Amino acid sequence: MKKTILTSLALLAFTLSSLAQTPKQVKRAHKYVTKLNAYITNVNKDLALTEKQTKAITAAQIQRIIEQDKLKENVADVAKRKELNKPINDKYGKKINKEILSKEQFVAFKAGRKKAKANK
Repeated sequence: MKKTILTSLALLAFTLSSLAQTPKQVKRAHKYVTKLNAYITNVNKDLALTEKQTKAITAAQIQRIIEQDKLKENVADVAKRKELNKPINDKYGKKINKEILSKEQFVAFKAGRKKAKANK
């Protein structure tokens, strides 16, 4: 009985820890949001991300990173992992670009990204 309870608690702790966000994941998500906002504001400062949008994009990015990290743990082959990453990126890219950003912000983001690539 004791072993069953201990095993259950260990399993629960492991499950909860795997769902938790690491500081590295949060940092990567914030870096993405900052870069996204910079692209938008380079084109039009009035279209800057709102606090609500920033939180939503950060949450979506963290979920994307968690899924990608799980994939990285389970798939050793780099080519296969890239292939499996595409649907993950598409899913969260659509969520951010279509559901969270306004049409004007999306247009500004694309223009700002194009402008940044041209300046490299």
